[in-house]
Amino acid sequence: MKKNKDILVSVLCPVYNQQDYVEQCLKSVVSQQTDFSYEVIVNDDHSTDHTADVVRRYEIAYPSLVTAIYQASNQFSQGVDIIRDVLLPRARGKYIAICEGDDWWTSPLKLQHQVQLMEQYPDAGLCYTYFDKYSQAQQETFPFHFHEHEGLDVYPYILASKCTIWYVTVMMSADLMRRAPRLDTRRYFTGDVFWYYWVTSRSRTLLLREKTAVYRVLDTSVSHFTRKRRKIDFFFLSSNTRLYFARHYPPGHPWLTAQVRKKSGVNVFKYALLHRDYALSRTTRIALLPLMSPKKTGYCLLHFACRSRCFFDRASRWYQQHVGA
Repeated sequence: MKKNKDILVSVLCPVYNQQDYVEQCLKSVVSQQTDFSYEVIVNDDHSTDHTADVVRRYEIAYPSLVTAIYQASNQFSQGVDIIRDVLLPRARGKYIAICEGDDWWTSPLKLQHQVQLMEQYPDAGLCYTYFDKYSQAQQETFPFHFHEHEGLDVYPYILASKCTIWYVTVMMSADLMRRAPRLDTRRYFTGDVFWYYWVTSRSRTLLLREKTAVYRVLDTSVSHFTRKRRKIDFFFLSSNTRLYFARHYPPGHPWLTAQVRKKSGVNVFKYALLHRDYALSRTTRIALLPLMSPKKTGYCLLHFACRSRCFFDRASRWYQQHVGA
C-alpha cells in the first residue's frame, strides 16, 4: 500500500460473534496490494465470544491501517444501522468496500482492480465481481452463477427480480451512499439490497469479471433461514424497501413496477396472516396480473377472499399452524 495522507478506499467490516472466521476476513483485507492508501474500519457489535480479541490483535499489528470500534452494547438489536450510522460516518475514502466478519477476499488485487475500473467511469457508483460460496456445514466451496447486469439500466432489473450483487464483492461511491434516503429499520430492510437499489438508481453499475471473494453460508446468517417465521418477517421488511423504491424512484418500466408491487404485496400479505394483522392485509394491494408462479397466484386469490374479517381470521389461524409445522 502506498503511504500517503489521501485515503481512496474505506473498507468497512461489521463483525459480531465470529471468532472462528474473523481472522480470515481481516487477513484478506489487510493483505490487499494497492498503489493508493486505504483504511479498514471494524465495528465489533459487543461480541460475547473472542471476536474482539482477534480484532484487537489486528488493530495493534496494523495501527496505520486498522481502526476498531468496540461497542458497549449490541447496537444492531437496538435498531442501529451499523453501516450507515456507525461505520460510514468514520469513512474517509472516496469509495466504500464491505467485508463482513464471516466472509473473506481471495484476490489481493480486489481493491486495486475495482478502483482502476471505477476511475475510468466518472458516472459509476457501484462495481461488483464474481465470487464463490462456501458451505460451512459441508466444508465445501462452490461457484455462484448469476445473471450479469451492468451499465445505466441495472436498477429496474434488480428491483424486479432477485438481486445477485453481494456485499463481499462490492465497491460503492461514498458520496452516493451518504445521500441515500433514511428509512426506519423497524419497518424497512436497510442492508445490502437497500444500497444496491439506491446506488444503481443514481449511477452506472460496473462488473469486474474476476473472482475476488468468498461468501460463507452459515445457518445463523441473515440470508439463511432455518425458521419460516424469521424468513417471513425478513421478507416483509425487504418487500417494504422494494415498494418504497418502486413508489419514490419508479424504474421507468410499467410492467416491472407491476411485478415489483405484486411480489412485494404477497410477502406483506403473508406477514399480515402470520401476525393476524387484518388492517395491514387490507392496505395491501395485490393485482392478479401479471400472472406469476402458481403459489404466488394462490396467495393473490386468498388475499381477495380475505376481504371479510371472519374469513381472514380463519385463514390466519390456518397459516399460523402451517408455518408452525
